[in-house]
Amino acid sequence: MVASEQIQAALQRTADAPVCDDCLATWAGTSPQQIAQVCQQLADHGDLDREQGTCTNCRQAKIVNSVITSTNVPG
Repeated sequence: MVASEQIQAALQRTADAPVCDDCLATWAGTSPQQIAQVCQQLADHGDLDREQGTCTNCRQAKIVNSVITSTNVPG
């Protein structure tokens, strides 16, 4: 399984822009299902934001993930 650190590192490369599970899976060399599982766990712990949106990589409307920073804190 892909490590949460790999996902966070991939998201940091995107300048905290939202990226979908499919694009993250391609970058990490794993399945979108594994990405979804790990990203949901990270979101549950408050380490990233996971919501409906547009992926900045493929431009598709999907569930996207982004690292929570002081400028994009949900709520």
